[in-house]
Amino acid sequence: MASVGVIGLGPMGQAIVHYLVNNTKYVINGYDISEDAVKRARRMGINAVRVDVRDSDALRLIARDNDLVISAVPQSIADQVVLGVHDYGKPIIDLIFMWKYDEAMASKLVGGPMVVPACGWAPGLTNVLAMAAASELEEVEEVGIHVGGNPTNPKPPLYYELLFSLESTIDEYVRPATIIRDGRVVNVDPLSEIFSFSTWLVNGDFAEFYTDGLSTLLVTLPKHFKTLRNAYERTIRWRRHLEVMKTLRDLGLLNSMEGCQARTLKSLGERLQRLLDNRCRG
Repeated sequence: MASVGVIGLGPMGQAIVHYLVNNTKYVINGYDISEDAVKRARRMGINAVRVDVRDSDALRLIARDNDLVISAVPQSIADQVVLGVHDYGKPIIDLIFMWKYDEAMASKLVGGPMVVPACGWAPGLTNVLAMAAASELEEVEEVGIHVGGNPTNPKPPLYYELLFSLESTIDEYVRPATIIRDGRVVNVDPLSEIFSFSTWLVNGDFAEFYTDGLSTLLVTLPKHFKTLRNAYERTIRWRRHLEVMKTLRDLGLLNSMEGCQARTLKSLGERLQRLLDNRCRG
């Protein structure tokens, strides 16, 4: 029976495990550096072990023991995991790898086992749906992807709840977003333009901003649709949250937190609140 290895057993990895356990007959193996995550995965009925996949020997054994690998690790080690598993000769699906599409990186993977990059929810499913919708049309001039996960009852100071890794969350606000504008691929400051957003599904004061989620669509959309002029991904947030995050970034607090896993998003809000309190006292 075929076996699937799931690396990274956080919220996204657990969702993958849950689906595989309930909808396939594969043998499912799980791997994570957290003992708590491993225990939770075992309770879901899979074989799970504690391992540090930054260790090349550990990654080699994972590739050896599985027919397919699915990676749901943080952004900081996604490239290392994908390239390692690929070098060891096994196909891999990753939720983050080549989130920012890299032609040189892609060319290194030609001819080996299959690599499916940026295959999470967004980017990932949203990109597949956008391409499928565009393919139903005779001409395509603009493709806009609107994504976002938000709390139903936003509370200060951040008006947000952490849905995925802290590193990836902060990265949305500091990394230039690559979009297609007027037929050219360009980089834009993610918070330089904030757009109003409304939907009949939820009543609230929302806004959205450019995020770096087009991934491989930067290549495939212009290739298939010669009339394409604009393509972008925007992420929807409560307007107050974007105002707070723009303030944090403008003060330089997000740059100092970038890539820091020891802190939480909550601490950003606490730092902002202290700053505001001190200004009020002054």
